[in-house]
Amino acid sequence: QHVFEVYPITPNPSNKGAEIRFTLPEDRDVSLTVHNMIGALVVSSQIYSKKGMNIVSLASYKLRSGVYLITLTDGQSISTKRMVVESR
Repeated sequence: QHVFEVYPITPNPSNKGAEIRFTLPEDRDVSLTVHNMIGALVVSSQIYSKKGMNIVSLASYKLRSGVYLITLTDGQSISTKRMVVESR
């Protein structure tokens, strides 16, 4: 059974940095994308991840204030979470 689980982004709202946590059933590449609410791609990354719990840090302080959609896919499953970035 394939289990790819993405947990809530913390902290959310964010103004410095955020952590994205997810679990994988085996070692594999994970694609992470960040889109703003008008659909523009602002971050794209391929991350080689290990079986079990993984944590990715996102430098949200580099993003403008607003709402973003964070999407992770492992090639078999996809998960999208919403993140709010507040200016300092």
